[in-house]
Amino acid sequence: REPEEAEYVVFGFGIDELTHALVEAWGLPSLVADSLSGENAANNRIYGVMLASQLAHASRRGWYRAETLELLEQLADHLLLSLEQTIALVHADAAAAARATAFYGVRPAAAELLSNALEMSTRSPEKERAEAPHAGAFCLAPNLRLAARNLRELANHMDGSLTLGQTLRLATQALHEGLGLNRVVFFLLSRDKSQLNARSVVGAEHEPQFNRFHIDLYTSKLFRSLMAKQQSLWLDEANREKFHMLLPGNFFEITNIDSCYLMSVFVKGKPVGLFYADRHSHDCRLDERSYRHFKKVVIQTAQTMGHLHGG
Repeated sequence: REPEEAEYVVFGFGIDELTHALVEAWGLPSLVADSLSGENAANNRIYGVMLASQLAHASRRGWYRAETLELLEQLADHLLLSLEQTIALVHADAAAAARATAFYGVRPAAAELLSNALEMSTRSPEKERAEAPHAGAFCLAPNLRLAARNLRELANHMDGSLTLGQTLRLATQALHEGLGLNRVVFFLLSRDKSQLNARSVVGAEHEPQFNRFHIDLYTSKLFRSLMAKQQSLWLDEANREKFHMLLPGNFFEITNIDSCYLMSVFVKGKPVGLFYADRHSHDCRLDERSYRHFKKVVIQTAQTMGHLHGG
């Protein structure tokens, strides 16, 4: 379920990085480029494009698999339609697309609708589970040299020569590729200090719903407490029960994980945001060393943010 991990294992970078470069080289519409960045999922139009893209990929693997049905449910919520209406609409559009693109000479996704339905009617739940993609198939290998290099870059630019975007790119790369943390998010505190909204997201390119994740501080005592001063928390199985009632109600549903690192960011004594990181798999465990390095990167990022040039 994490194709981006496989991309890093095979190529050393995510396919979306190549896609970004091609979008720029070919001069494609800005909507295409915007839909490749997870933090843009808050925009309803872009979120629709993200869902459509993921649904196109998922349907190729099977129209009636749990992954595809989950995306259809998300699309139904987005379109304010029932699941049945959404499925009928998507299937009709797939058939229309098949007729309109017959000249490509490629088997259309709609052709799999009937064959998939027949296949699923003869499959046992045990076989379905056995053939389901293994969530822990790929664990990102840490690259501590890269993490150390980016940490030095952040420390060496305390002169106001970096923008916020450049600072966050160095920080998220250090955490994602350097420490092998699969999903990394920097949440920016809203002007009225009521919400934490995703400003930079890496490692969740194929998860439109996760990319729309935001935190309402009025309803989350834990995050409200984290934003009271610069501090960190390693949320895991050992303390999950303790903090469960203090978290947003949909936190575990959206993250689909029970272990993550959290750390608030303060600049010149004022709260500006929060970093979130996980390994997106029950088989790729978080560890004490990564937690120490996570805190070092976040602390240095906060210090560098105190000397930013522009936004």
